[in-house]
Amino acid sequence: MTQLFVLIFCWAIGSLLIIALRKREATVWVASPETHQGLVRWSTAAKPRIGGFIFFSVFLLTIGISYYFFPQFFPQDKSLWFLLAATTLAFVLGWWDDVKNVPPIVKSIGQFFCAQLLYSGGFELVLSPWNELNYIFTILWVVGIMNSLNMLDNMDGIAASVALFIVLIMLYANYMQGNNSLILFLCLPVIGSLLAFLQYNWHPSKIYMGDAGSQFLGVFLAAIALKTLIPQQSSEALATQGAIFHWGALILPFVVFSLMIIDTATVTVRRIRRGQSPFVGGKDHTTHNLAFLGLKDAQVAWSFVFFSVINFVWVVLYYHFSLQNVLWFKLLMVAYVLLLAISIQWVYYYNQKEKNAYKKRDKTSIILTH
Repeated sequence: MTQLFVLIFCWAIGSLLIIALRKREATVWVASPETHQGLVRWSTAAKPRIGGFIFFSVFLLTIGISYYFFPQFFPQDKSLWFLLAATTLAFVLGWWDDVKNVPPIVKSIGQFFCAQLLYSGGFELVLSPWNELNYIFTILWVVGIMNSLNMLDNMDGIAASVALFIVLIMLYANYMQGNNSLILFLCLPVIGSLLAFLQYNWHPSKIYMGDAGSQFLGVFLAAIALKTLIPQQSSEALATQGAIFHWGALILPFVVFSLMIIDTATVTVRRIRRGQSPFVGGKDHTTHNLAFLGLKDAQVAWSFVFFSVINFVWVVLYYHFSLQNVLWFKLLMVAYVLLLAISIQWVYYYNQKEKNAYKKRDKTSIILTH
């Protein structure tokens, strides 16, 4: 009952903040999409980017109130404070980028410090017996997820709905692992604020989350995933087992984050092959290609929701039937991610083929008219 009350409280506060900011036309500290040189959105309408402010405000307010009234749910360790520091830095970094259009190198440095804070707080991706490698893996994971969610925020309702399902999945995984109270009270305000935000971000949207929102959510998702989706083990334990690289630990998070990872990897590789910077926005994401295929904006968002539900089903099967150590199920999960990636590549290929055919027909018609 306490958890339900907290969730409703977060949704209500988030909704009220959105209503209040929209009535006051709060665009003073929020830039419109057209003023951000590195951002190319599907919609060109100028809308306030207050999502990040909503997420961060509800998160801090709820954690503060919950810590005061329910201290028994908050273990006295350093992880909470380092997470708060990392999410605060991420929010400030994103807000700065929304307003001033921060250069990619400065943004990358800020993301590195977010990852460093998490690592110092005990959030570590342990995949090998060597601590130096695990440090690099952790930095790459956090920075990668922050950038991935930021890149996915290019069409109404996409990033928020994907993030919502990822938090729900991690909350379920936390429950199946013993229901860590700290993880629970960290996830509830994010779920509540995302639900409130989606009321106004679903197509046709009235507000955007902005970089302040995507950076905050990115570092939060990366951190909680390290505590819920990846086995908690030490490098010493891996050394004792004689393992050089624990690849199996990545299967579950890769399924949960598959939509983000595949989109980012595809866009990055294709832009580099075209000689373009992967940091400069464009209408070449999975969402855009689905729209080029003929889907309407809301249908594109629902397709992402559909595959997010599928990802949730995989995790439920993984835990409900205790398949954590079953090799054939892990291989099946890998096959699913590969099939999803191949399907997305086919969409890109089909659209490019249609585009080339259209250009060819256009050239032919010009020659015939002359």
